[in-house]
Amino acid sequence: PQPTGTQDDELPNLPWWRPVGRAAAVTALCLTIFFSVQTPVKNVLAQDSLDEGDAYAMSGGTTDESRRQAALMAFERYDRARRYDPGWSDAWERYGLLLGTIRGLDEGIQALQHARELSPTNYRPFMSMAQLYEHYGQFGKAVEMYQQGLSYFPNHTKTMKRLAEAYRSMGRPGESLQVYARMLEGEDDPYNKYRALSDVDVDTNFAFAHYEVGLAMQRTADRGQQDAFQVALNEY
Repeated sequence: PQPTGTQDDELPNLPWWRPVGRAAAVTALCLTIFFSVQTPVKNVLAQDSLDEGDAYAMSGGTTDESRRQAALMAFERYDRARRYDPGWSDAWERYGLLLGTIRGLDEGIQALQHARELSPTNYRPFMSMAQLYEHYGQFGKAVEMYQQGLSYFPNHTKTMKRLAEAYRSMGRPGESLQVYARMLEGEDDPYNKYRALSDVDVDTNFAFAHYEVGLAMQRTADRGQQDAFQVALNEY
């Protein structure tokens, strides 16, 4: 019988273990490791950039110039975030909103449409498109976008509040009041009751809705319908 060689004896005879093959194998292994960690690292960089952008966007300022500078800094961070992670809808949504205010409606809407394509059931791109349309005085299109956003998140109070304000800007107070009334129907939802137990997590949009309904009832009372006065008082 022929002698049986060990595994170590056989390795040098394998094609991939020869000097050139060994270098190629090590290179392939390094590339595999690199690409396996690239996505998490990239996403961390994107998240950090997005968080920095949010901080600048919320910082605002006391003067028009300081607010403009904060917006530009936020825009740069959002642009960086969507470059780090081109498939991240949230990064494109924030980028598109500021892009529209800085460079024009069409460019902003195009970026926001891309955000919607990346996350078709996300309400945020619709809300941002609505805000852009409002910014350029196109309230009819803004209403349409708010309504589409609410079709994916029906009880989102901030979107409902902005929809009601858009109706009022169009001179349609009746429809505005209907939105506020619909918003208040969700106030007794168990989740909202739970949130109300903490002063930190109170949804102030409900307070605004109560105020607007109370104001409407007060106007009705001023026209002679005294029963509406008590309703207004309760809302306030």
